[in-house]
This record gives sequence, structure tokens and C-alpha cells, in this order.
Amino acid sequence: MRVYAALVVLVAAATMVASCGQKKPRYDTNLLSNGSFEQVGRDGLPRGWSIENFRGPEDAFAARYGVDEQVAEDGERSWFFQADPNTKRFFRLSQEVESA
Repeated sequence: MRVYAALVVLVAAATMVASCGQKKPRYDTNLLSNGSFEQVGRDGLPRGWSIENFRGPEDAFAARYGVDEQVAEDGERSWFFQADPNTKRFFRLSQEVESA
């Protein structure tokens, strides 16, 4: 048991030392591109974003989604998902980001 506890402490210490000096992003840094959905491609998706089916069979009733120009939090547009209780297929809008 003591060997296990010592190993945990050693791994934790090594992790802290390894992360020292790494550049960390500021909290006010926006890592998203096109985060307010101002640029929309021909397919209706915001540029830099992808949409994926993450649940449900392909032939199931699906949620609606898209860019909303009436509601905006930051910029002039927002993104919405809309579904009713019978929805069996859901999507996610995502973007890969690199930390600074």
C-alpha cells in the first residue's frame, strides 16, 4: 500500500513539473473560429464547423437545426437545434480547436 501511495505522489509530482512553463491560454482568449456564425457556407453550416449525427438510426425522425438570424448572443447570428419529444435522431455542431 505504501508503494502504491508513493507511486501516485511521484506521478503527480512528475505531471506538475512537466506542465510548468507551458504557455496557457488566457481566459478571455476565444479559441473558436467563426464563433458567432457570421460566415455561412453554401451547405448552410457555419464555416469552420461540422455537424455530425451522434445518436439514432438514419431513417429516424430528426431534430431541425440551422443558423438563426433573429436571435444573437455575440455577433449577428446564433445556432439552434429544435426537436419534439418524439425525436429519435440528434446531431452535434462541433469544431476542433488548438489550445494556445
